[in-house]
Amino acid sequence: MLRDGRADAALLYTPTDDVRGLDTETLLSERRSLCCLCPIPSHVR
Repeated sequence: MLRDGRADAALLYTPTDDVRGLDTETLLSERRSLCCLCPIPSHVR
């Protein structure tokens, strides 16, 4: 699900309670990094 160490954009919008089987620590770290650059509206989080 991760390509070249970057999460697919679709995965960034996946609820954190529905990421079974994924490298969630990497996903959440990338989500935090991307939120700094391009904030996700609070209703999507």
